[in-house]
Amino acid sequence: MRLVLRGHHVAITPALRRLVGAELAKLERLLNNSAVSAQAILTLEKYRHRADITLHTRGEKFLHGVATTDNWAESVARALTQIAQQAQKVKSKLHDRKRHALKTGVVAASANAGTEKAAVKPPPAVRAPRERVRMPPILKASRQMIRPMSVADAARQGNLDAVKAFCNQVHRIWHWTLRRRSQTRHLTWEQMYRLIHLWLPLPRLHHPYPLRRLGVIT
Repeated sequence: MRLVLRGHHVAITPALRRLVGAELAKLERLLNNSAVSAQAILTLEKYRHRADITLHTRGEKFLHGVATTDNWAESVARALTQIAQQAQKVKSKLHDRKRHALKTGVVAASANAGTEKAAVKPPPAVRAPRERVRMPPILKASRQMIRPMSVADAARQGNLDAVKAFCNQVHRIWHWTLRRRSQTRHLTWEQMYRLIHLWLPLPRLHHPYPLRRLGVIT
């Protein structure tokens, strides 16, 4: 059984781990080794020692016990006593279900034995073969890589003003960045425009309307 031991405001010492492990071993023998894992949280609040233990058993059943005393041994023992009481209830319920199912099976068998002598069972009906449902074919689509929009994609007919506004904002940010340097603090816009024309392309229309792009005259 896997044990997860955590402490709040208290250090988990080997003695505490042995104490919890020994108490859980007694409970595991009671459950016929059906315990899967256990989680114990030990919390120290002034003089109060609180033990919160959750036990996971087979069949996805969770048993929980909480106890608070003035020492760890008594807190752990009381919490596991609560879990043992819950385990006894679960075992008694399972035992009652098995006895009820056994009695029902014996009564049904005796009733069938009495009726077999009086009547002959009809032959079992032959089931028709089931038709196999054909699933529609699944088409594989080619994946397309998502590319960021370039300036050429954005410069379409009717969107040129927005592209110019974007370029102007880039020019202002570049000018502000250069002026932060000590040697270029007195950079004027005339000097800046020379750098812009030298290094940055001017916005122009890449995708005009079809009539203008194809040169169609009507």
